[in-house]
Amino acid sequence: MPKPTIICVDDEKIILKSLKAQLKRHLGTDYSIETVASGEEALEIFDELQEEEIEVPLLISDQIMPNMKGDELLIEIYQRFPRTLLILLTGQASTEAIGNALNQAKLYRYIAKPWEENDLILTVQEAIRSFFQEKKLEEQNESLQQMNQELKELNQELQGAQSRLIQLNEISKYVASTLNLQQVASKFIDQAVQAIRKEGSGSILLLHDRRNSFVFYAHYGLNPDYVKTFEIEISSDKLYTYDVVTSQQGKIIDCQELAAFQNQDTKKLHYGRECVQQIVMPLIARGKTTGLVTISQYSLEAPFTESDFQLLENITKSLSNHFENARLYTHVTELSTAYQRFVPHEFLQILNKESILDVQLGDQVQKNMSVLFSDIRSFTSLSESMTPKENFRFINSYLNKMGPLVRENHGFIDKFIGDSIMALFNRSADDPIQTAITMLSLLQDYNMGRKRAGYVPISIGVGINTGSLMLGTLGDQDRMEGTVISDAVNLASRLEGLTKTYSTPILISEYTLQSLKNPEQYAIRFIDQVKVKGKDKPIKVYEIFDADSSELKAKKIVTLKTFEAACQAFQDMDFHLAKSLFQECIHQNPADQVAQKHLQACQQRLSPCSDPV
Repeated sequence: MPKPTIICVDDEKIILKSLKAQLKRHLGTDYSIETVASGEEALEIFDELQEEEIEVPLLISDQIMPNMKGDELLIEIYQRFPRTLLILLTGQASTEAIGNALNQAKLYRYIAKPWEENDLILTVQEAIRSFFQEKKLEEQNESLQQMNQELKELNQELQGAQSRLIQLNEISKYVASTLNLQQVASKFIDQAVQAIRKEGSGSILLLHDRRNSFVFYAHYGLNPDYVKTFEIEISSDKLYTYDVVTSQQGKIIDCQELAAFQNQDTKKLHYGRECVQQIVMPLIARGKTTGLVTISQYSLEAPFTESDFQLLENITKSLSNHFENARLYTHVTELSTAYQRFVPHEFLQILNKESILDVQLGDQVQKNMSVLFSDIRSFTSLSESMTPKENFRFINSYLNKMGPLVRENHGFIDKFIGDSIMALFNRSADDPIQTAITMLSLLQDYNMGRKRAGYVPISIGVGINTGSLMLGTLGDQDRMEGTVISDAVNLASRLEGLTKTYSTPILISEYTLQSLKNPEQYAIRFIDQVKVKGKDKPIKVYEIFDADSSELKAKKIVTLKTFEAACQAFQDMDFHLAKSLFQECIHQNPADQVAQKHLQACQQRLSPCSDPV
């Protein structure tokens, strides 16, 4: 066993040599003496000794040394290794340095140079004795604390035994308070294991009707990574508790005699522990075994007793019907959740319906809402290079990224139309704007992933309009669907199409702009007026360019007034002025594709071959 080490620090070799000789002469039998010439070396050797688990009861340091002074070293040592005692051995220490060491490093003693050998050795011996006395007191204190903890645990075990019935009664109360099957099962098995065999494990296996097998539904003390993979077929040769299922009687099983507990998968399920005993109880509802409850233990020193068996049997019998009720409730809830994947809950809310069962053909309501259309550009040519399976995989991958953004911004998806999304927003016109901006931002990350996988990046267009629409159900008595009918919807779709014409990703109508709470928070510019079928007056169209790169966005803001003046000149049919202004925009911002499109339009209008306006 390595000796405890005393570390001496001084930048004068002759001092270190003398100090080491004196200490070794008196203490060398029981202690190693290490000498170093600087504070930095002292910290390094201290760390090495700590890694080797060698005790350092004492450090002796000079004060005046290059770089790190003695008091600085002692403070650093005290902060990191507070048990080590510290002596300042110096002839040039200031009152301030000694004060620092006393106040911040709990200095054990100050010895002036030159020192008396006897005085030094007596001081060192007393320091070492103090160190080990303190250590012994700490060990005794830890031992007393451990004894107190053991007594406390024994007392807790006695209290636990007295409260077992109370505890199980609480289980019954809790289970009866909820119809959430997962909560019922998890709470029951946790508390049952704690009450019957605290250091054991437990599980609830429920019948999977369609596969005629038992699957784990809740567990305590088992490896969750392997629980997922276990499925036990109900047959006499596959299920070791088959007689419990058929007789509907619980039993205590000696697991060591069963081959099912000797395979590697089962051992991994139990974290490598050898299961020695298991209580198995059937869950029975309406005369049928619907599940199994198991409690396992891993020690032969305390085998299951008859009272353990009866306790689990009684509580399982009393809870079987509630388990079945919770199971049926969960099934109905899962069906309702599945319906919501086809008919959004928000659709039912707007129709003022609590359930899909309440919806009737012809139900309808008129609302002022915002409509968002998004579409993958050039999808047709992209899809032609893929197989049908690849098409569906690609579209679902894309929609799985974009769909949640609609819900996060308080909207809901009315329908998927191939690669297109049609979404409705009932709360605020700002919500679809935020959705569109986030979609464009997420698309950048999505495209980076496509590039890494060797696929071509994609681009999308988003059109947004706000207005009055009719939301309701269409179809016949045997087949109907929710939908919306309105010019507002048609205009949103038209705006999405125009994103291709103007080579910009987000376009909104003047109606959406007017509905925004604070339009100034967005980067918006007017780009054109379009004639819409069924409308006498052209509709003003605006570009949202928040999703542009920071450089492009900044340049569009700088050229905003010039761009809008150019658009106004174009509307006034002053094509010479419009052309000049658009050229100025492009000169300052060559990447402005909308300005380029307008410039081309001006040139066409000014061409001798163009049709008269």
